[in-house]
Amino acid sequence: MGVKMKNKVLIIIMALFLLSGCSSDNIGDINGGESISISGQLSNDIQALSNGTLDDVDEVWAFPLEFYSSGRADINFISKKEVFPVNEEGKFTIAVDKLNDNRQYVFVLANSKASIEEQIVYFLAVKSGDKGNLNSFVINDLEKDINLGQISYNGNEAVSENNIIDISDSFISISQNDLKEMAIADNVVKALKNHYINYHKYENPFTGYYDYRLDLGKLVEDEYTEIFKLSEEEYRFSFWTKRVSEQEFERVLLSPNDSSYNINPAHPEGRIYITKNTINEDMMEGTWYFQEKDGENISQYDFDINNPIDENGYLSGFTPTFRINTNGEGLIESISLKWFINEGNGNFEEVNNLNIIDENIRGAFIQFNGGDSNENGGNWQFDVTKSEIYIPSRYGKVYFNELDKIKLDFGIMGSKYELYLSK
Repeated sequence: MGVKMKNKVLIIIMALFLLSGCSSDNIGDINGGESISISGQLSNDIQALSNGTLDDVDEVWAFPLEFYSSGRADINFISKKEVFPVNEEGKFTIAVDKLNDNRQYVFVLANSKASIEEQIVYFLAVKSGDKGNLNSFVINDLEKDINLGQISYNGNEAVSENNIIDISDSFISISQNDLKEMAIADNVVKALKNHYINYHKYENPFTGYYDYRLDLGKLVEDEYTEIFKLSEEEYRFSFWTKRVSEQEFERVLLSPNDSSYNINPAHPEGRIYITKNTINEDMMEGTWYFQEKDGENISQYDFDINNPIDENGYLSGFTPTFRINTNGEGLIESISLKWFINEGNGNFEEVNNLNIIDENIRGAFIQFNGGDSNENGGNWQFDVTKSEIYIPSRYGKVYFNELDKIKLDFGIMGSKYELYLSK
């Protein structure tokens, strides 16, 4: 074969190689790897609102959700936001490789030029249905681009045209049903707006803890607790600040209608308990201010986005129920645990994929009789993916008739829940 012929064959072989390598499945490999992206187009209704008003959306902000082992939010995540521009046509692209792939993210549409209170305009959400839209993304499970389509506003959300079913094939292991369950439960991430305002507006260190204490009724032996309807029960809400002052024992929480609530004297750093009736009847609209005695505001809150109770009086989102199993002599052998999702209208469905629970629940503890500080008490962390929980051997034998109170403690996306049963 002549030299020219050999060169022609070589060229043909190389061309075939390059063509095969440049198929749509392999372009990223040849280019050294292309970033996965999440993109969308603001619809005319949002752009109309954004025409020189306070709702002028010019950026998408990505916040990583970070938690302490207790399940409470680590508020320092506010300083770790990534910014992606919205162009003049209302289009945006979130480059996933700019995010930490080990974290869950919340995206907001923002007006970077507005006052602190007005900067977060909408929470970016994937349409799911009448049971709640998806407000958070598990970044480390993405393997393909997500196109959200047109984005339209609905209340405090900017909701995608494409729904959970449309985007579900972009995830490696999270299914359509998993995404739907997450969408029902993740509305609590909207507390981020309170965190953001207080983190940037006030000089005092702001911890941003949101704790809910709920008394669920009587301890029952060898029966599952009922799915929690709380319309007739009281629950307490608390938050924290680390500001120190000489007036801290005289601080108050001032409601939008100027009702005043004193802090819990046992927690002068700023823990305040508010009953459910107060929340439902008095605090659903407007801004609340935490004040020193002299009237100086040291933080502010919109409690509406933190209400853990749905309109029918049931605990929202992921809801646990447990059974204390005893032998014939009343010795506690184990505690059986099940997780349900509140689908609304009093309907609950058991969560079978416990990996989704593991993704969303932090700091799960069981405590009995006041915890380790009491002679007959105990407290230990448990694995939420296990259906059977065993009392650690260090507590010896524990009998049901010795229980006065048991508490299930867990955090969902930065908000902490304390569920009590008592004799």
